Amino acid sequence: VVKLSTSATGSVVVGEMLADALTVSNTNDSTLKLESTDTALGVNEVIGQINFYANDSSTNATGNKAWIKAYSEAISGDKAALSFATSDATSATGIERFRINADGSSVFSGSATMDGLTVDGGSANNDSAAVAGKFNANGNEHIRLEISTDSTIGNQAALDFISNSITSRLSTTGSGGLVTSVNGSKRMAIATNGDISFYEDT
Repeated sequence: VVKLSTSATGSVVVGEMLADALTVSNTNDSTLKLESTDTALGVNEVIGQINFYANDSSTNATGNKAWIKAYSEAISGDKAALSFATSDATSATGIERFRINADGSSVFSGSATMDGLTVDGGSANNDSAAVAGKFNANGNEHIRLEISTDSTIGNQAALDFISNSITSRLSTTGSGGLVTSVNGSKRMAIATNGDISFYEDT
């Protein structure tokens, strides 16, 4: 007895009824598997993808309006990333908005170029950012947030504003104070007791 088949149009048929939904059910582990049989994956080749297709009659309302995609990041195929897409009224197809890279870092975006907020988890045991955020636009970095063990910022946190190659930094100190600097030169410091110090070039 045929329990599952596909129609000529590609629709899933359960028994003699067209399925309105696909359910994966198991008492122990319900798993839906998307498998690529490609034995030589290249960069950006799709491993598996779920498309959310709409058929609304409105303008830009028919098509893969959203999708979730797993793809290879390396020529060897040993690095896999995951991306998510949505679309507004200006596009009939999904545009990548959020990406989880193979190394675990994440990128949030408002455009296909992935300019936006980048969150990169590093190691808190090294002189590198434990948490870092970057706001990019038109290919340029404008705001950077670091929570770091880097001794140059007092093993605390720093917020950078970048404009025309000038970096203005607001950072905490190891003792809990605040420091402002421009291109590495300290300009003002606020101690935990409220004392304020000003600095100028010598």
